[in-house]
Amino acid sequence: MANFDTIAGLKIPVVSSDPSNPLQGEIWYNSTADKFRGYGLYSVTAAWTSSPASLNSGRRACAGAGTSSEGLAFAGYIGGFPRFNGTESWNGSSWSTEPSLPTPLGQGITHVGVGKSSCAGVGGYYFSGPSASVGNRHSQWNGSAWSSSTAIPATRYGMGGCGVYNNMMVSGGAHANGGYFPQTSSYTWNGSAWADSPAANWSPGTAAEFTSWGTSSTNWYASPSSSQTAIYVYNGSSWATSPATFPSSLSSRTIWGNSSAAASVHDTLTQTWNGSAWATSPASANSNHREAMRSNATTSSTDGWVFGGGPGNGVTSGETFVGPQNSVTTVNLDFS
Repeated sequence: MANFDTIAGLKIPVVSSDPSNPLQGEIWYNSTADKFRGYGLYSVTAAWTSSPASLNSGRRACAGAGTSSEGLAFAGYIGGFPRFNGTESWNGSSWSTEPSLPTPLGQGITHVGVGKSSCAGVGGYYFSGPSASVGNRHSQWNGSAWSSSTAIPATRYGMGGCGVYNNMMVSGGAHANGGYFPQTSSYTWNGSAWADSPAANWSPGTAAEFTSWGTSSTNWYASPSSSQTAIYVYNGSSWATSPATFPSSLSSRTIWGNSSAAASVHDTLTQTWNGSAWATSPASANSNHREAMRSNATTSSTDGWVFGGGPGNGVTSGETFVGPQNSVTTVNLDFS
């Protein structure tokens, strides 16, 4: 058998300790460990796992924050009415009922926050007698209870949004129940007051509802929840249309992630973002998650957690997405 140095014209270096800054593809022999080692790529394949626990009140279009081990679910609806103001917390294995929102908000509430201990809900439908109306409500969760905060400057439902409870931005949405009237206006919250922000660059009639994802109020994405493929990005000062689009037009997506890796689920279909393009993933959700809840509108994590959703009156179990699909990281490789 030919030697490696005969084939490649190179010899594998012998070292007593691993190099501190190896190059991708580099191989060496560690004499102290008595092992061949290298530095290369490792692919992580996405997968879904299901929780046997169900929400105490199954619903669609709920909102929330947290992780698959500690989270919060609030608002939502079943069928047309009633709108929910119920809140439930998740400890990794079961749901518990928590204090309700001040107003029965349902479909179209915008949620921000990265954890169970603090988050906010803005806008959305609220239940008023025999029908629902669009509101400008703004509620904050402090880890144990909700409180009403300064209302947003305009009535809205279905806004895109990103940030945390004391530093957020919301954009788009619509201002009439059943009449759509999609908007492009944006607002930021600094913890004490709302202010106007750069208007979105989509056409005013593009869509009434948006889904959003990103890492902060100055670095996030929005996409119409209606059957469109367009993606818009906010960089902290202005909006732009992303050259990347979704591979298919679907409504009521659930999306989380960041600029380099993200995931989207609609019913049982999963799609993933690698920083430059979206692709359909072979990982299939175990339940139909239409109008499901995503764990965080603001997150740097590519792991996701969804619960609730449709079809019908609501899938109640939670599922965790581990990924993203075909994510690649550089790692030390041990060959012996």
